[in-house]
Amino acid sequence: MQERNEGSQESQTISVTGVQLNPTDTGIELLLQTPTGSAEQLQPNNVSEGNNFISDIPNAQLQLPDGKPFQAQKPIEGINEVTVNNLDASTIRVTAIGETALPQVELFDSDEGFKFLALPP
Repeated sequence: MQERNEGSQESQTISVTGVQLNPTDTGIELLLQTPTGSAEQLQPNNVSEGNNFISDIPNAQLQLPDGKPFQAQKPIEGINEVTVNNLDASTIRVTAIGETALPQVELFDSDEGFKFLALPP
């Protein structure tokens, strides 16, 4: 008899298949595109170090079409860089680096995926 160990919904790795960076009136919006209904399962762990906002998202894997991490240099005044990459096989790291201070970042679930709203310091 063969046993099948199917993980619970919470432990399944969610694929992030696209990253979009959109300007807003006050900053930038970073959208991690996920399968419909899976964004609310992402549970980011946020930390800040100096001018760096870092969000590690367990049970997620970045799977962009080109196979490369996402990187944007100076997307707006006040933010030097935004990156999204695989920290390990089941964790994505999102980083926003402020020019002179820590950016303000808010997180939201949406129908399209998981959103980070970053405002310059």
